[in-house]
Amino acid sequence: RLGCFGHVSQLRRVQVGPFLEQDMIVLEKLEEIGHKNAGHEALDGCLQPVTTALDDIPALAVDQNEAARLRQGQAILLRGGDAPVNEAVVIALIRNKPVALATVEKGMLKPVRVFNFNQQPS
Repeated sequence: RLGCFGHVSQLRRVQVGPFLEQDMIVLEKLEEIGHKNAGHEALDGCLQPVTTALDDIPALAVDQNEAARLRQGQAILLRGGDAPVNEAVVIALIRNKPVALATVEKGMLKPVRVFNFNQQPS
């Protein structure tokens, strides 16, 4: 504690979680890429997978039936000796693709936010 007042005249963000400044793309550059290539496909090359931002969250693999239930907002019972009993936040994955952010309460996996991707794993 300094015991005096201060102010910030400029603030530059050089990192946000695992994302470093050298990996960032300014909005103007994204707009340029989108306009030059006239489509979203060119912009897809600038994106990282959703799981990149969620790397520090514990992951749980689910099967196709469990994924379907989670997508409908239903909780599922976790089985197995290594299944967590309580966990604040986990990411449910099917074949390494995110299904939902969820909590684990008393062995029940409860979806909090469900991902709505156009492509479903087959």
